[in-house]
Amino acid sequence: MWALWPVRYVGGVAVALNLLMIASTPVIGAHYMIDVFGGVALAVVGICLSKYLLNVVAPSSSKAQAAPRASLVPALD
Repeated sequence: MWALWPVRYVGGVAVALNLLMIASTPVIGAHYMIDVFGGVALAVVGICLSKYLLNVVAPSSSKAQAAPRASLVPALD
């Protein structure tokens, strides 16, 4: 759901499907409610950790210069 949120027309559908899946999990007996809470907590920790690591590993654009873009058409030198 987090990865699809920025994609137009797909983010809302992903949210709806995930909420339905979370609601149906204890009803069908596949998992206990604590499993659902644990999965949500693990997702939050993973998202926060990935955001933190991306900020640490990839410095802000003001500190680093962007790499030159590769061209699909070779130079004719």
